[in-house]
Amino acid sequence: MSKLEEAKNILNELKVPLKQQSDLCGYVILAMADIKKNDKWAKATNKWIRIHEVIAFIRDFYEVSYAENSRETFRKQAMHHFRNAAFIEDNGTATNSPNYRYRLTDEMLLLVKTYQSSQWEEHKNKFLKSHQNLIDLYSSKKEVRKMPVKINGEDFTFSPGKHNQLQKLIIEEFAPRFADNSECLYVGDTIQKDLVKNEEKLKELGFEITLHDKMPDVVLYAEDKNWIYFVESVTSVGAMEPKRIKEIEEISKFFANETEEGKLYLSFPMIEAYSKPVGVNFKYRKENFEELLKNFSNFKSKIKKETRNRGNACINSKYLEIIKFYIENSKKLLDLKIEEIERIKVLEFENNLLKNNRKINVFSGIPIFLKEYFGMKKLNKILIEKSKKES
Repeated sequence: MSKLEEAKNILNELKVPLKQQSDLCGYVILAMADIKKNDKWAKATNKWIRIHEVIAFIRDFYEVSYAENSRETFRKQAMHHFRNAAFIEDNGTATNSPNYRYRLTDEMLLLVKTYQSSQWEEHKNKFLKSHQNLIDLYSSKKEVRKMPVKINGEDFTFSPGKHNQLQKLIIEEFAPRFADNSECLYVGDTIQKDLVKNEEKLKELGFEITLHDKMPDVVLYAEDKNWIYFVESVTSVGAMEPKRIKEIEEISKFFANETEEGKLYLSFPMIEAYSKPVGVNFKYRKENFEELLKNFSNFKSKIKKETRNRGNACINSKYLEIIKFYIENSKKLLDLKIEEIERIKVLEFENNLLKNNRKINVFSGIPIFLKEYFGMKKLNKILIEKSKKES
């Protein structure tokens, strides 16, 4: 049996799910224990190690190469589950810190050192019996207080997590600014699925609540305008493939009539486009706003780096400058003056760039929404008044 098969057998005997008995997960155990092809398990160690060093170990000692950009795959497929199972622990620093490291827990080290020895069964059974306690002891996830949020004038709490952080911002920051006097008809929570659900009002407006996973994350309704807002709280992004482009085109055409189906506003390549001007100090340079298709998956981390991870803070402190920037530079970015912009035209322009040059121009959908909601004359007046108040 090869060392990889032995590592996978350890995982099997510790009753982890099949997905965590993969080659990648087996290699992680070998790297964490510093076990090479000809080593005995009794020589295992538990030194602190970064994912970068795990990838290098696998390449150097097992001749299997994983790309550097696969670190997130290692985190999701192995590290997260191993930490919850008390196989490994982290050093408690921020996950985006260069000093963030993992190691085998002392109990896991003691266990793997006995593999293939007469003591294995005894130590394995002892480990499995105390499994729950070890999760509590070694999980680096601290108990986080729930996030308070005021919805329709009432106090609620969201469970911890990035998804709910963004939902809180949608309700407390986006809605008052861009959906003034709106009522929240629906919002879910990652634990309590239907936190707010006004079924009666939704039915009155012609919508039926079905399964939770078919609902938008947040539904707002502005009675004075008779506008309904479907808001998706998205903290990740998938590949922009031709099939997805076609779907977006069809959705955009369907949501073209505000009095019937509603309207759909898109940001290119994603919602983080809103914060882009902050990262370049509100200075337009063509190359700063061109994003290659191959780099889409890194756009979110790029914006975090450019804005020094101030993305959410931008909504509070820089929204006037951001909106003004996109209005003033729409001709350079979309070859359309702001007065000429229509959502379908924008999609066609970006789609042509994508098809012909494998890139798009970064642009936020929020200024387009504001222009259509208020009209340019009123929007300019609002921006001037708010600038005076905040100066």
